[in-house]
Amino acid sequence: MNPLTKTLQVVALLLGISLLLWMLGLVLARIELVFTVVLISVLFSYLIYPLVKRLARHMPRAAAVLLVYAAALLTLILFVAYLVPPIAAQANELARAYPQLLAQVQRAFADPQSSPLLRELPPQIRSLLAENAGRLGQEVGNAASHVAGQTIAVVTGAIHAVVATLLVFVVSFFFIADLDHIQGVFFRAVPKGRREAMVSFAVECDQIIGGFIRGQVIVALVVGVLATIIMLLTHVKYALLLGLITGIADIIPYVGAVVGAAPAVLISLITFGWAHALLVLALFVLMYEAEGHFIAPTVVGHSVGLSPLAVLIALLIGGEAFGLIGLLLAVPAAGILRIILVRIFPPTTEGERALEAARSTHAETKEPQAVAAAATAAASAPRPERPPQDAS
Repeated sequence: MNPLTKTLQVVALLLGISLLLWMLGLVLARIELVFTVVLISVLFSYLIYPLVKRLARHMPRAAAVLLVYAAALLTLILFVAYLVPPIAAQANELARAYPQLLAQVQRAFADPQSSPLLRELPPQIRSLLAENAGRLGQEVGNAASHVAGQTIAVVTGAIHAVVATLLVFVVSFFFIADLDHIQGVFFRAVPKGRREAMVSFAVECDQIIGGFIRGQVIVALVVGVLATIIMLLTHVKYALLLGLITGIADIIPYVGAVVGAAPAVLISLITFGWAHALLVLALFVLMYEAEGHFIAPTVVGHSVGLSPLAVLIALLIGGEAFGLIGLLLAVPAAGILRIILVRIFPPTTEGERALEAARSTHAETKEPQAVAAAATAAASAPRPERPPQDAS
């Protein structure tokens, strides 16, 4: 196929996808709640499907789903019975200590010279902090008053959350129970000549989405437990509450590390001082390094196949476009986009040779014509023949 024609096809495909996403966004804005419930139901189905699949070997699939639901309900009951009371007590304690913590921060900002940490800042920054200390307390107080005035909205939101959770369980049940029928409908809708490629594409997407979702949940659970242990050993207040926040935040790659570590370090700084805060920060850094190099590769593996830069860009785009849901779905969506691009532009040895030649030539000379000529010559060179293997 002509390279120009292939490029035009890709551009047209991207424009069509962009237009489709724009139109889809207009529709979803009117059915946001329904879309959210269906989306969470699909994600929850991916989370529990391996266990359901194993149980379905010995019983009907519907019974397997109900059995998994019963196990999940039992786990939730144990969590509520044993962990929720101390977490709620720590949350109440934090709420009562909030005015004192705020006053302590205000005093440090109003007189930076009295703080061992802030006094090391340049004089201009210390003056700026002192001038805005009162405004900080006023803004935080206004925010607290606004939150306190939203009691009815909070209760209404809780009721909606309970209803939405029940809907998620119901939709997930029917989604898994009718999975064979749903797969059959989509398979028959694809032209016969494209079915093999479509099945291969669907399997790759299934591996990316399922591996990422299940892996992130397991990793977040491990990180939450490790963070709680770190804060208990270093005597940081509200360890269970902050450990829960750290685990939930870790579901979002990269961003969750900052959101999870910041409260623990800040409370440690206010309670014990900067030396203890640096110790807590160092332990959190070690924990996240262990997550990145050992825990996540072991649990999640490289199922998504994205570089850290691609993950960060996907998170920025997803968060800006769709908020929290976008942050949760940005990485698997980018992984699926990578599969599409690899299928459209499959990697070739000619391209690798051309790129290597261009890099080598660019290191010797900065002439664009010489770099282009070297890349063209490397791409058009015949492939080196493999030496014959000895039969013996």
